[in-house]
Amino acid sequence: MKIFGKTFLYTVLLMIFIISISDGLLFFLVPKVYEKQKVETAKEHSMEITKLINNKSEVECKKIVKNYAEHNNIIVQLNIENKGEIFGGGYTQAENGKAREYSFQSSSSTEEQDTVTSEVSQSNINHILYPTSKFIREKKEFVVDDGKEGLVETILTLQPVNETKEIILKLIPITILVCIILSIIFSLLYTKKITDPIKKILKATNRMESLDRNVRCEVKSLDEIGQLAKNINDLYESLLLNIDNLQKEIEHVSQVEHSKVDFLRAASHELKTPIAGVKAVIECMIIGIGKYKDHEVYLPVCKERLDELSNMIQNILEVSNLGTDRMKEKLGSVNLKEYILKEIEPFRSIMISKQIHFECNIDDKLIKKLPIEHFSQVISNVLINAVNYTDYGKKINIYYTQYNGLVVENECEPLGSEKLSNVFEPFYRIEYSRDKSKGGNGLGLYIVKKILDHYNFSYEFKAFEKGMRFFIEI
Repeated sequence: MKIFGKTFLYTVLLMIFIISISDGLLFFLVPKVYEKQKVETAKEHSMEITKLINNKSEVECKKIVKNYAEHNNIIVQLNIENKGEIFGGGYTQAENGKAREYSFQSSSSTEEQDTVTSEVSQSNINHILYPTSKFIREKKEFVVDDGKEGLVETILTLQPVNETKEIILKLIPITILVCIILSIIFSLLYTKKITDPIKKILKATNRMESLDRNVRCEVKSLDEIGQLAKNINDLYESLLLNIDNLQKEIEHVSQVEHSKVDFLRAASHELKTPIAGVKAVIECMIIGIGKYKDHEVYLPVCKERLDELSNMIQNILEVSNLGTDRMKEKLGSVNLKEYILKEIEPFRSIMISKQIHFECNIDDKLIKKLPIEHFSQVISNVLINAVNYTDYGKKINIYYTQYNGLVVENECEPLGSEKLSNVFEPFYRIEYSRDKSKGGNGLGLYIVKKILDHYNFSYEFKAFEKGMRFFIEI
């Protein structure tokens, strides 16, 4: 059974049970409570009448009792020297003038039953209105002023409660039927009110199962169901965010894997050519073909080629470690100007030979936190490119901008957009430097890119009116 059916059934059964218990308690407890109250009332009337007539004359006693009974609408039997008279609004005058005998069935706490016979005159003959009713009777003794002993008895009828019981008994089927109908109606409304938010949550979660990005639980209440809907929405948003991040990570890993494959292919191609060249020279020397017989000339050539290969392999090994956790280096504080001047020193001789003018416009007291060793590779590769590609007699200018950026500018022929889009690719060399005497092995800017990306440094390499500008935000 679904939650709507179960909630409706439980609610209806609970309301019917409560109504049945209420009707039963009303039917059985009302007579008990009413009778108990009547017993207390009878005692109070008897005590009050006794106080009023005690030590009074017989005539005064009858007058007081008659007025009291009529005023309080009760039945009072007064007995003086075994002569009894009955007073009260519970009697009517008989049709004939003869004395009659009236029976009263006692329903007092003692459960005694007796018969009271009263010989009265024509003017006092009365007839009981409720001849089949039970009565509450309470007796009290008193003394008349002439010393005679008397007995006053207060009689209260239970006829109203009997009639009430009969009415309740007749109304129970109707009230139960009406209550059942009302219970069904209100149970339906209550159940719908309770289960509708749950159904909305269920419908939304079924759509969430298929990763529908536009679905949300629309329950806005402030109770536990509303809080549950909010928690489900937060959880689903977090799940979608994690899925997006995971997808991006998968794409990134895929790109890295493709990049590694491309890099290995390019590296294999770059290594294959010089190795084949060295192998050919050595074989020619061994065989003694032509000019290669002069070992003293070509052995240094082979060594130079092998040194180039060794340097390239070292760069390839460095590239293979880029992006790994073991590459991460702690930051250290450095004087930026001193740091740059130290890195430019190995290239002084080349700049002198090309008559390159060098300027470093950085504040002497500027301190920055950098990964010192790895950032040294970045600056070294950027500077060697600047020195190699700066035209004869031109200028290299290094300065620090107000936008927290280190700028390296060199005057040369600006690169076109097509070449700029490829300068960070591994083993890429611009067309006029394919001889490697200028262009190196094509890994310099690729290493620069990997290091800067790894440490989340923003950078930009672009042309300006006089040449090329490399910007690094640090």
